[in-house]
Amino acid sequence: MAVPKKSSTFASQFSNGTLADRLGNGLQNRVEQFDSARYLNPREMDTAMYSSFFIHHTGGLLMKNICIRHYPSPCGELLLASTDHELCMCCWAGMACAERSLRRIRRYMNVEFTMASSAVIEQTVNQFDDYFAGHLTVFNIPLHPVGTDFQHRVWKALLDIPFGQTRSYMEIAKSIGNPQGVRAVAQAIGANGIGIIIPCHRVIGSNHSLTGFAGGLDKKQLLLQLERTISMK
Repeated sequence: MAVPKKSSTFASQFSNGTLADRLGNGLQNRVEQFDSARYLNPREMDTAMYSSFFIHHTGGLLMKNICIRHYPSPCGELLLASTDHELCMCCWAGMACAERSLRRIRRYMNVEFTMASSAVIEQTVNQFDDYFAGHLTVFNIPLHPVGTDFQHRVWKALLDIPFGQTRSYMEIAKSIGNPQGVRAVAQAIGANGIGIIIPCHRVIGSNHSLTGFAGGLDKKQLLLQLERTISMK
């Protein structure tokens, strides 16, 4: 029986070309539309004007490159994205969660998207291979989640859920000192852009129902069953 590999916790590492056809025409068109119409959307106006000012006065020195690569996992095609030496996205390709994450990255950061791999993406792929094969129970990937301070607090709390176990939304809310904020916690969990590694799939309803999941309840069930099976060995 293979002994699962365990790597050190990575909570301390939690920090703040164009898209190719493989992204899917719908997703690529949405990103391009956002690029061309970003100043017309009132919700994006402040960030867009802020980014435009610095691009104009620095000659675009703030422009970052986001590498994106597909990963065909046993629970569906994943989109992995990295900035510098950190992973900033892991979402299901072709689903709304991937589109939302790309838009958030574009909103918070001045970036260009390139269909290419990177060292941290390859590190993630290797660890995913071990995870789905049942040989790894804790990821060790440098992360760059993109979100608000409150979302970061919630996502960090998710990292404390042990492999093979689950927590309720209420338990997460209490763990961050906000027991009255269950709805806000649920929204932050739903906005998690680095799925599986930041284990939002381990959060269930108080009545033990699976509740919502960006990748679909079938994938949530698959991930939980995988982890339960491995943890019982």
